[in-house]
Amino acid sequence: MRRSRAGKSKSLSEKTRKEFNRLRSALFRFGFLKKADLSMLKAYCRAYARWEEARSEVTKLGTIIGTKKGKIIANPCLAVENKAMEDLKGFIMNLRLSPLSRAGMKRNNPSMTKGQK
Repeated sequence: MRRSRAGKSKSLSEKTRKEFNRLRSALFRFGFLKKADLSMLKAYCRAYARWEEARSEVTKLGTIIGTKKGKIIANPCLAVENKAMEDLKGFIMNLRLSPLSRAGMKRNNPSMTKGQK
């Protein structure tokens, strides 16, 4: 796997890379992310991209679809969407992306001076 800069991987899709860069910057800035967490952040972003794509397909096609044989079935993208959402929930807690998971944490923001909060 080729790497361009620390924490950036050429193997990420454009949508995944956009989410990765957005979160990486914010999480590093507030001290919630360490370099050791980057692989987990990439996995979160891949799950996010899967969820977003599946959600888009469900929105476009609906939750119930017809087969070529005329049967009515649940859209298979629902299973992908639900699995991606379950994956995201675990990453959200591990990466402290939710307010609940950050409760009680002290921010490690090097740009803040003494007396600022």
